Amino acid sequence: MDGVTAANPAELDAVTRAARAAVALVDELALREFRGPLLLDGKPRLLLRFRVGDGGPLTDLGPDVVVKVYGDRPRGEGPVLKLWRERGLHTPRVRFGEHVGCSWVAFEYLRLTSIAAQGRAEILALTEQLAGWAARMHEPAPPLTPVLRRLEPLMLPRWEAAVRVLRAHGHAVPDSWRARARTAYAGGSPTLLHGDLGLPNVALDAAGRLVVYDASALLGPVSFDAARWAARLGSAAASPMDVAQRWAGIEGIPWGPDDDELLATECVLEAGSRAGAVPAGDTSPAGADAEVLRLLEQAHGLFRHRPRA
Repeated sequence: MDGVTAANPAELDAVTRAARAAVALVDELALREFRGPLLLDGKPRLLLRFRVGDGGPLTDLGPDVVVKVYGDRPRGEGPVLKLWRERGLHTPRVRFGEHVGCSWVAFEYLRLTSIAAQGRAEILALTEQLAGWAARMHEPAPPLTPVLRRLEPLMLPRWEAAVRVLRAHGHAVPDSWRARARTAYAGGSPTLLHGDLGLPNVALDAAGRLVVYDASALLGPVSFDAARWAARLGSAAASPMDVAQRWAGIEGIPWGPDDDELLATECVLEAGSRAGAVPAGDTSPAGADAEVLRLLEQAHGLFRHRPRA
């Protein structure tokens, strides 16, 4: 476990605890051959692949497993994916547990094919397929509430960080939008959410079936999954509003002004994420920056629908 790093120095302790727990879990879970790390992204977690030992507690997940270890409180990802699989959704088989203040999730190792939705027809077709599962995803699950994280305190700091990036790149973001973002994230009846839907977290399995994974397991307004998905997939071919309305129609969400504000908020967040990939000072309307401008234009239009003092 040499060379453990964290994107935020404040998270280093959590990563270090996760590394120590991972070492202990090798024996506890009868993990044998270490196949290597699958993701090194600086987040306070480890994502490792192992071969499963005979007779161990993970043998029903198959010969290879992916083990995700967090250095903090139990996460809802494992329980949520297990629940969704029981509800008939295509998710990986999982096991999960705790170890000395850390939490872990083990997934069956699946050979997945990434999805590249291009053009309006492909974007909307994929949206319809995923939105067709959304009602089952969002059904209440009171027993899971203790391990679900609330949306507003998790997302607002990320939104604020995105705004700082945008301003560093010369994009104007009104100060008044922060209060509206906070209200949007905190609004609505608390609903079980995936919380991080986008092309990186859906794929096709060997049988060509859509698989959903890497759930953030959040609690927030029902339209958030649609808004996050729409902000990420929206393009010149199908705007974020086009995608969100298609999702809402399939799931049966009565889309209204509050949902517009949530979509606007997510467009700003996504714009900040994309701006981070553009060299500072480069505001030419081409490539990645053109998408940033398009997302901010969508946000301006949605926020204008309901002016606030």
